[in-house]
Amino acid sequence: MVGVEVGVMNMLSPTRTMNRIARSCLLFTLLTALSCLHVWGQDALVLTLTGQPGGEVNCVAFSPDGSIVASGALDQDVEEFHDQHAIINITFDPPLPATLGFNDRVSFTFDYTTTEPGGVYIWGTPFTGGRQSGGLAQHGSVLHPTGEGSLSGWFTIREGAQTVDQVRFQMTDADRNVLYEAFVDVQYTFGVTIDESGTITVQPGDSIQEAIDAAPEGAVIYLAEGHWEEHIAIEKNLGLRGSGSSMTAISGHAEDTPVIAVRAGEGGSVEVLVDGLRVMGGTGENGHGIVVTGAVQVVIQRTTIDENGGSGVVLRDTAEAAIRDCIISQNRFGIYAWDSAQTTVLLTTVSDNTSDGVVLGHTSQGMVNDSDVSDNGRFGVWLWNYSQVAITRCTIARNGARGLWVGWVDGDAPHAELRCSTLIGNGIMIRASASAVVADCFIEGALDGITLLGLAQATIENNVIQNNERHGVVLGERPCVETDLLFAGHVMGGGNVAGDNANSNFCPEDLAFLFTEEGGELDRRE
Repeated sequence: MVGVEVGVMNMLSPTRTMNRIARSCLLFTLLTALSCLHVWGQDALVLTLTGQPGGEVNCVAFSPDGSIVASGALDQDVEEFHDQHAIINITFDPPLPATLGFNDRVSFTFDYTTTEPGGVYIWGTPFTGGRQSGGLAQHGSVLHPTGEGSLSGWFTIREGAQTVDQVRFQMTDADRNVLYEAFVDVQYTFGVTIDESGTITVQPGDSIQEAIDAAPEGAVIYLAEGHWEEHIAIEKNLGLRGSGSSMTAISGHAEDTPVIAVRAGEGGSVEVLVDGLRVMGGTGENGHGIVVTGAVQVVIQRTTIDENGGSGVVLRDTAEAAIRDCIISQNRFGIYAWDSAQTTVLLTTVSDNTSDGVVLGHTSQGMVNDSDVSDNGRFGVWLWNYSQVAITRCTIARNGARGLWVGWVDGDAPHAELRCSTLIGNGIMIRASASAVVADCFIEGALDGITLLGLAQATIENNVIQNNERHGVVLGERPCVETDLLFAGHVMGGGNVAGDNANSNFCPEDLAFLFTEEGGELDRRE
């Protein structure tokens, strides 16, 4: 047996240089596990091939701590196919991460190779939360000739504040049949237009509010190192930037008043950046850290929001927020969105809040990616009414009740998609008329792994559900649960793995299909 170490590939690097055999191994890893890896920060993969020339080739992917992430035999057809068509050496400009205004372009270059005799089209398309980004404009593609070449492209977002978290590179033949497709993780936040040339510096002892009131549209208020006791209202296009959350702090002092209020007047809209601050000390149930109301597009980044009597962040009306690289801790609620608000949460820790970590109500929508929602007093993530959330590559652990609770009272019909995430010490509750997709997750150490009540609908696929105190997957009816109710919803899926759940891996027996490769469904709807 011959072992060949392909090498360490930093998945954050915008330049991805891979030789032929490494590309084949990487493709295997992508197909089996990479979409579920936490690849931000300094995470990397060591890809190792073992085998005999002309024989079976095995690929093993190691995480930085030496644990095996994925392993198995390479499909020779996949290897040959990948050698025929590839996009490599991708670079982005501006460098990652970046905050951009609408219509600001992201440019990229790459090398391609193809054996397609009729030539190929190639596009780089931005995605947000697993879907093609809205408000998109992008480069076109001519028919590129067979062989090898170097190309460039671009995209931008024209409207709708959002964070582009992936770019899909796709190669098709002349008839638009897909020959090659790969996703690259990025972090481009669109929706804030700030003129950095209009910077106003505020020193300790000076009033932040007076500086805001006097600042022109699009200015940046820069707070030097220090601590302010002040309540701030922002009602114009503005940047509020501190020296870092450990050096610049704003704390409230008035009862039931947010520390920072960002709002737009009737018929108007506002774009705001909050960066590098600590926001703390709001008192009373309405003493929130940051409240965003009206037609506001706000980016909150590199900010600690803690020790507030209300929520860390509250979003109302049609507010849109991108929250990234933040710590939201020791508030009553972490993030609370309702009405028709929208939020994207990236690389953020939401922990140790006395009630829930992330709450979405009414018709609000959210995406939570590559974040940690742990050690909150009740639920990690709670959805009610008709809200929606997509959660990807997150850790949800040790919350007081459930990690994810979807639905509350009769008539509630929220929807959650939980993918490639880890739940430790917390399970999932889906109830009322709620629906959920739970796929490629690891669920361990909860009372029950996944519970479905009432009219709930769920797709449960390719999860590991183990070591829970009672059941792996359970319906809210006898003999599984002491109740007079009957489950009247719909469950489908398969490919799940269970083990060492104390009472049973599934209850009732009707759910056995969930733990078979072929899968199936249980439909109790009228």
